[in-house]
Amino acid sequence: MWSSIIGVLLLVCSSNAYINPRPQFLEHTRFTRWLVHESNWTIVATTSKLYGGVAFPNLMAVSDGTSWEDCTGHLYFYFTQLSTVEADLLANDNVTLGFYEVGEKDHFCVPGPKYDPEDPNCAKAHFVGSVRTISNVSAGPEAQKYLFWRHPAMATWPKDHNWLTVTLDIKKIDLLDFYGGLVPIDVEKYYSSDCK
Repeated sequence: MWSSIIGVLLLVCSSNAYINPRPQFLEHTRFTRWLVHESNWTIVATTSKLYGGVAFPNLMAVSDGTSWEDCTGHLYFYFTQLSTVEADLLANDNVTLGFYEVGEKDHFCVPGPKYDPEDPNCAKAHFVGSVRTISNVSAGPEAQKYLFWRHPAMATWPKDHNWLTVTLDIKKIDLLDFYGGLVPIDVEKYYSSDCK
């Protein structure tokens, strides 16, 4: 009896892993928009000035709109000019972003006898583009509009750290969400697709 109750509780918990239901793997463009909208963070790979031009990963908080209902597909970030990211971007504003469907409730992404984070069923989306500053005002209206709703702790970060609100001008997108290799995603179709 207890095993049945525990099984039901696990099913309920796993079904609430996302804000919106996970799209089917064949809906590549919609899946990409969904994955971005469900993500609180991304890995931003810059060309490192400090380490002589090698790729350097930076974990950054991200938002794709002004609320859970307003998901524009545009990607927004907030980081301090004191970070190495700023020096990298001043030298080369081209970056690659990685969005990953990983977490303890993503059954495709938990290491086990059937799946693993490297398994293609555990989705990965990559965005290539250039970073553009939309505000250099710490805790400015742009940061409040696009990021603070999703990352409220940002409002408490020291304003004297010279924060930037930036966006990504997307040039290329690809997705891996099933076997068969990367699928290119048309940027215009990405923006016009539904994220829910």
